[in-house]
Amino acid sequence: MLRAAIQLKDIVSSNVTALVESAANPSKLLHNLQREIEASIIALESDKRKAEQRLADLEARRYQTQFREADWGDQAKVAMDAGDEALARQALLAREDCRQLLDNTEQNLKTAKSELESISKAVEELNIKREDVRQRSADQLAADGSDGICGSSAHSKTDKRLDKISKLQRRAEFATDDVSPSISEVAVSRDIEEMRRERAVQEELDALRGGPAPKKSARRKSK
Repeated sequence: MLRAAIQLKDIVSSNVTALVESAANPSKLLHNLQREIEASIIALESDKRKAEQRLADLEARRYQTQFREADWGDQAKVAMDAGDEALARQALLAREDCRQLLDNTEQNLKTAKSELESISKAVEELNIKREDVRQRSADQLAADGSDGICGSSAHSKTDKRLDKISKLQRRAEFATDDVSPSISEVAVSRDIEEMRRERAVQEELDALRGGPAPKKSARRKSK
């Protein structure tokens, strides 16, 4: 990775004019330099797509974790309302695990954003360098009396490949990493859900016990 970064820096900072003036065959030098730049752009475009997918995955993970954190807080309240402090404690511990995971995800998001910005900047700089070398190569071929067919053919192939990468990038459906709960979390959640159901049923039974049922009485009269 470090070697590739140094190579990219050397390409971007290279003095094309000085290279051409000192070259025995300027056309060949420019052609090779253009191919080297285009190969670097293709590799970086692939890295950029992967970085964008990783960023999307992390953002989805953050959303899921935030949802689970809030849900565990609600479940702790349900458990306390039912008088089960031990179960409420387990729910709060699960919420703390979510908060820790959320902190880690936020740090990973910052790193992923920084990496994507670096790659995007490198692609932009290489594209500028590519256009400069491409123009110099065309001028050199004209000066040499060449029709430039080979150069235009290579240019066409590279553009097609870059266009293909771009299309794949637009069509890509970013996969999201599921934040799967642990077995203990599932057990706690199941117990609290059962407690919630029992409370709902009990409240309805209490409501049914209180006072006469007017609607039922009205139906009896109609009969």
